[in-house]
Amino acid sequence: HIGMHMGYRFVVEKCTCERRGKAACLTVRLANRGFACCGEEVQFRLLLVQGGEERVIPADCDLGRLEGGKGTTLQIPLEGEVQRSGMHLYGSLQRVRDRGTIVFANEGAGDRLLLGLFD
Repeated sequence: HIGMHMGYRFVVEKCTCERRGKAACLTVRLANRGFACCGEEVQFRLLLVQGGEERVIPADCDLGRLEGGKGTTLQIPLEGEVQRSGMHLYGSLQRVRDRGTIVFANEGAGDRLLLGLFD
């Protein structure tokens, strides 16, 4: 248990999307299940993928300072035209300093985590 939680360990706990007419907002609850903060600037990126096309929406947050055992909630507004049927939504984390990928601790995440699908 201790070895798996050394340093930082980011997890997506919950993800919801609220639609209000043509506008929508994605709410992502993130937590650091590790014992320490990252100590570097970390950016959450929402990836919208459909038919070989990929669009990135960076979210303003301060994950690098998120202490171990703490959580935060991101609100990411989505424009009407991005809410197309069959579009996959992924989350990814990137270190700002060197653009290195930080892998989510969620099972099966890899370099990005499936958050949902518009149908």
